[in-house]
Amino acid sequence: MKLIMRADDLGFSEGVNCGIYKAIKDGVITSVGMMTNMEATQHGYNLIKDCDIALGLHANICAGKPLSQVELIPSLVQENGDFCASKDIRQRKEDTIKTMGIGTHHMTTESMHPRTSKLRTCHYIRGFSSLQSLLSISPT
Repeated sequence: MKLIMRADDLGFSEGVNCGIYKAIKDGVITSVGMMTNMEATQHGYNLIKDCDIALGLHANICAGKPLSQVELIPSLVQENGDFCASKDIRQRKEDTIKTMGIGTHHMTTESMHPRTSKLRTCHYIRGFSSLQSLLSISPT
């Protein structure tokens, strides 16, 4: 059996990026999830791009600004355009994400090697009914 240790939040801040980079160099981390909407994303990618790891997407809907047009996701953003904090969304009386009227059967994620673009890991996950409108996935 092979144990894969994953670090999420690459791109959250330069401090987080440096911690992830150190863990990779120390041999602890072999898989990284990158938050593509954060200001330190390019810094994080530049640190790990030559490392022998699996690089994947960390889907983020509760920190920073969305990459989508805010008009398309009004229930997820504050007036200033930043995502609502996850604690604020959890405290709502109505699940605004589920009531967007669209269901999703599954979600597939892939992790690519940053230098060679070869597929490293692939996940098929069923039961993510509220993700379709967030990720702009077409129904199948």
